[in-house]
Amino acid sequence: MMNVLSSAIAGGGPLAVIASMITPAFLIVSTANLIGSTLSRLARTVDRARTVMADIDAARKDGNVRTVDAGRSSLRLYGRRGALVQYALGSYYVAIGFFVATSLAIALTHVLGHPNSWLPAWLTVAGAVLLFTGTLLLAFETRMATRMLHAEIAGALDRA
Repeated sequence: MMNVLSSAIAGGGPLAVIASMITPAFLIVSTANLIGSTLSRLARTVDRARTVMADIDAARKDGNVRTVDAGRSSLRLYGRRGALVQYALGSYYVAIGFFVATSLAIALTHVLGHPNSWLPAWLTVAGAVLLFTGTLLLAFETRMATRMLHAEIAGALDRA
């Protein structure tokens, strides 16, 4: 049975096309996992920004200008962090589109009789570049988050 399956795939028949289309599916699943964790990062950033907004409102009512100024500064940084995460998500979503297009291109090149077409490879490379871009954006966002955490800790230690 295995020899029949292997020869069908090696022969370039329909099973070979299906086998070729599975590789982009792994990239799609991997990218979807990145999207899930990135959405969690965005949710935490939004939640923290909302908490800071509430703190600013309370400090404004109490006349605490220092806390209002610090909160406004933090909100600007949370806005930048949110933008970086949003751009990363956009990169990941478009990457998935390229990987889906890769699967379709693999099928079409075989159906149209051009199995050596470079189109699927170029679509995969484009998706990989977008994955790389999204990952770089998240690296910058993580660095920004770490700096903000260090600043918050330093502020808490100064008040203690």
